[in-house]
Order: sequence, then structure tokens, then C-alpha cells
Amino acid sequence: MAKAAGPPGEEISMARETSVNGRNPPVGVSSYIDMQGEKGDSVTRRPTLEECKALSDRELLELIVRRTRAALEALYERYSGAVYSLAVHMLRDKGAAEEVAQDSFFNVWRRASSFRSDRGAVAPWLFSIAHHRVIDEVRRRRRREQSHVIHDVDLVNQPADDTSDPMLYAML
Repeated sequence: MAKAAGPPGEEISMARETSVNGRNPPVGVSSYIDMQGEKGDSVTRRPTLEECKALSDRELLELIVRRTRAALEALYERYSGAVYSLAVHMLRDKGAAEEVAQDSFFNVWRRASSFRSDRGAVAPWLFSIAHHRVIDEVRRRRRREQSHVIHDVDLVNQPADDTSDPMLYAML
């Protein structure tokens, strides 16, 4: 059982739950790696969603690097609401915010190996991915608005050409 420093003179227990679905939960990611199969072959057992929920963010990211879907699902359940809230706050559009949140977690799946624990915790890394994705969306919207304005000006404010309308052309 790990101990963490608390207020002076006290230690805080950092023990995990004693049971998940009637079984002892894993101590960490290493318990899923290099398990011995029946014939002595090294086998990797994939943790369940419930087991993943008990893991730390860093342990979840280690499992995501190994393409464990339950780990991504646990991370998603843990942070999707906050990522979505950030996107809604910045974009003021619920549909676009849902897309940004989904894309953010897809980027976590694709780029989990780029996480460097010596540079910070998982949550700020995840929120920076979401923040950059929101900025990309804002820039995309601005480009789209600018292109509509340019096209609208070109198409709407052009002087009428008498030859473009067959009725006017027939009267000439």
C-alpha cells in the first residue's frame, strides 16, 4: 500500500479499492503485460472497462498506446464532459463542440505515444489537444466566412449584364 504525505504528522493511504466485480483490481498496467499463458507463452490480457476505471490517467495512457479500447473509453468517461464544456464555451455551438470533443479523443488514440510524463500530467495534455482543436475550428470558420463574403461580393454586387437574361437579350 502506497503512502502519500498529508498534513504535517499524517500520512494518507493511497490504496486502491479492494475489489472490482469480486476480484482484486490490478496494481497497474504491468499486471496486464507479460502474463504467462497455459503453455508458458507470454500473453497480454486486455483489462475490462471496470478495471480501467480504477487506473490512473498515466496508466490509462500506457494502455491506450497498446491499443486498449477500454482504456480510451475510461479516459473518455472521465474527461469527455469537461472537454465538451471547454469546446462549447469557446465555440458557442453544441454541434461543433461535440465534433471537437470526439476529434480530441481520436487524437489521443492516435498520438498517445507522444505524451511525455516528464512534461506534465495527462489532463493538461488532453486539454491542450482539445484547445488546439477548438482553435483549428475557429480558424476554419473564419476562412469559410471570409470566402463567403468574397464570393458574395463578387456575385451579388456585379453590375447586371443585359446579355445574361434571355428576356432582356431578346428585347435588344
